[in-house]
Amino acid sequence: MFTDGSDTGSPDQGAGSTASRPADGDARGSDVDLLGGDLVGVAGWSDEDVLAALGQAEAAARREDAWRARLAAEVDDRSGRGLGTSSLAARRGCRNARELIRRLTGAADISVSRWLRLGHATTAPTTLDGRPLPARFAHVAAALHEGRINTDAATRIIDELNPVRDVAGDQAVAAAEDELVTACAAPRPGGRARLDAESVRIQARTWAQFLDQDGTEPDEQTTLARRALRLGATHHGLIKITGLLLPEVAAMLAAYADAATNPRTPDVGHPTTSNEDTNTAGQVGRDPRTRPQLMHDILASALSAAARVADQSSLAGNSPTVLVAVRHPDTHSTGTGNHGTPTDAGTGGTGNHNPDKDTSTHQRRYGAGAVFSGNQFGAPLPLSPGAVDQLTCHGTTQHITYDHHGAITAIWSPTRTFTPHQRRAITLRDGGCIIPDCHVPAAWCEVHHVTPHAQNPSGTHTHNGVLLCWHHHRTIDTNGWQIRMQDGTPWVQPPPWLHHPHDPHDNWQPATGSPTHFLDTLHHRGLLHTRTRQ
Repeated sequence: MFTDGSDTGSPDQGAGSTASRPADGDARGSDVDLLGGDLVGVAGWSDEDVLAALGQAEAAARREDAWRARLAAEVDDRSGRGLGTSSLAARRGCRNARELIRRLTGAADISVSRWLRLGHATTAPTTLDGRPLPARFAHVAAALHEGRINTDAATRIIDELNPVRDVAGDQAVAAAEDELVTACAAPRPGGRARLDAESVRIQARTWAQFLDQDGTEPDEQTTLARRALRLGATHHGLIKITGLLLPEVAAMLAAYADAATNPRTPDVGHPTTSNEDTNTAGQVGRDPRTRPQLMHDILASALSAAARVADQSSLAGNSPTVLVAVRHPDTHSTGTGNHGTPTDAGTGGTGNHNPDKDTSTHQRRYGAGAVFSGNQFGAPLPLSPGAVDQLTCHGTTQHITYDHHGAITAIWSPTRTFTPHQRRAITLRDGGCIIPDCHVPAAWCEVHHVTPHAQNPSGTHTHNGVLLCWHHHRTIDTNGWQIRMQDGTPWVQPPPWLHHPHDPHDNWQPATGSPTHFLDTLHHRGLLHTRTRQ
């Protein structure tokens, strides 16, 4: 059992308190009586007070949840079936520990199950002679008891790693557990967690997949024999489709669906829908189609495209080039330094750049412009400076700079974009959007130049590109997140309002969503080995 070091007080201590708002000063260090405060008065608090109180409430909840898990496991131990009628549950008139805990706490069975799994996994057992043994998940137990991790994150680590323990071994599981706790836990009791529970689940599942890469070998012949696709009879003008797809076939369909439903791409229309109908529908507002309807139209588009390709010797894989026009006086920087210039329209020069630019600093590179894509929009559409920055950094675009007379002064070549081979390598390294707690997959992400192309025209390489989702790419100049490359890998720093006030140097952290990150960790720990199928 562990001791509760929480200083949040008890209900009795808070009953007579007059404090109804956080004290002034350090939000994370102030002594706030959340139990004795008036919840109605919260509406009158400042933004800083609300966030400070929420952080302290989370810190108190971590302690309470740790106690709940430990005590629930103790009740379960004292209610074992082997004890018969002398068990704690039987003496309280309950069938088992779960019923006793539910009656005592009023919690749902799913909560009781989580407490029991967590409590048993983080409790140090003892031998018959009373000697303590390490807990199955000692790193999670330490962080949980210190108040540096909540039960949501702790449970996800345990649930994902526990099933692979028999295959990977205790040492490899402990290494993965240590890495996950380090990546997600607060640096000190009551501090801000580095990752949310969903991000922890994704990383823990990735660890589990690397620790048990073989998994359960399917029966190949049985799998092939069961593959099927059936078209049923016509019913109300529709044909029912059923069947079982091979994993690789389903993966191809899912990949196409991801590309077609990407939030930054136009909606996929039915092959029989005219351009006029599509444009009209887009002007009405949000796409009214449901997800199943979108999947139907995606499949229809894929089949239609396949039919067209069958009649052609080749199909160009590149989308039409988008033209972006930027007025020359607007191509400026809000900061200092020698910024690069685009390729001269007449000479083909490359211009100068500043190779010593701090890659963790974001600056506005361009002014407003306009985008031309005649087949879809007809007239040019105005672009904000942020949109021009984003297109310049990522898109397959041709940029034309002109002066106030309308004369073309420079042309940017579309070859400055990352090649497909570079993007695949960056995808393998980053895994998805590198901003913590952002779960946008790599297929939906754009490749961002950490050092802007204008400052380093030769910087379109894997050591200068990172994956960002559309939202974080568009707002990278304003959202407060900083990015830098360290030894060829991306590191991120959260906005100032997420910094820990007592440890400003603890805010840079590596982007840990990469599949290769886990292999590197195992390699450095000497745990990477090859397992052969028996």
